[in-house]
Amino acid sequence: MTGKSLTVSGLSAGYGGVPVVHGVDLSVAPGEVVALVGPNGGGKSTIMLTCSGLVKPLGGQIRLGDEVLNGKSPNELVGKGVVQVPEDRSLFYSLTVEENLRVASSAPPRVDAYDLFPELKRLRRRRSALLSGGEQQMLVMARALYCNPSILLVDEMSLGLAPLIVERLFDALRSLSAEFGIGVLVVEQHVHLALKHVERGYVMSGGRITAEGGAADLERRWPEIEASYLGVSA
Repeated sequence: MTGKSLTVSGLSAGYGGVPVVHGVDLSVAPGEVVALVGPNGGGKSTIMLTCSGLVKPLGGQIRLGDEVLNGKSPNELVGKGVVQVPEDRSLFYSLTVEENLRVASSAPPRVDAYDLFPELKRLRRRRSALLSGGEQQMLVMARALYCNPSILLVDEMSLGLAPLIVERLFDALRSLSAEFGIGVLVVEQHVHLALKHVERGYVMSGGRITAEGGAADLERRWPEIEASYLGVSA
């Protein structure tokens, strides 16, 4: 399942009827890796939860290709190819690596998880509770592939991981995107790390998109963006 863009238009979302995200526009094309960066509390994770159906939009529209996704359940969205890689990993810790992958879907994936992450093949009979943080994150990403995504929503995958592991995970995302045409939206606190590995980025602060552009352009403008929008002296 490939070839459809994710388009967010004028999106407002929040909790208990109170918006924390206001009028957000963003898009992810097939085969593109896009970063959503900015400070904690800026609304990044709310965008991810709304795009995956876990938070209902208060206004605006989310589309996959020409289809409006507003009001779809998380299961319906997964069936349409919008798949989240959650920040908290949400593994079945009593199950083995192989069992976690089988639970994800009965259909064979287009991408062989063990080809993408050979480390998991060696660990396939180990309970996921006994994996390192990096191995668990690989398993979460591999499990998402069993849903045959057209769009991957990856939330804060670097949390608590060594830089070399994070580089490995970003390399895997870029490979998936380039080879299989999967669009990837990555939420990341570590701005410079994210911009090193993506084509484009959006900066979010106070529930709004405050800057956007090519990764190299955002990197060049970052001192100005921090000073103007994020309240940090250049």
